[in-house]
Amino acid sequence: MLLGGSGIFGSLVLGGFDASKAGPANMSIAFAGDISRDLTVAIQTITTSIEGQTFDLLSEGIFSFIDSTTPYIWLPLTSCQYFEKAFGLIWDGS
Repeated sequence: MLLGGSGIFGSLVLGGFDASKAGPANMSIAFAGDISRDLTVAIQTITTSIEGQTFDLLSEGIFSFIDSTTPYIWLPLTSCQYFEKAFGLIWDGS
């Protein structure tokens, strides 16, 4: 993920911080004042490059619910299919 087109890759860490991503400038992110609202993150793009070929893994931006009790995010079915194609994955439903 590139932050605001700046060429800087972003990451999200809940429950701590990634010291390797820390820089000299402090950053604050404002959350909604209504604490009853769910915490979500806007995901604009997901891309990967495999052997010089770039794959877009998200057809359009989405809002994803953040559940701090699990390390997962849920993506649309089409994105899962893009992952399958890009990485040669086969679903094993057993």
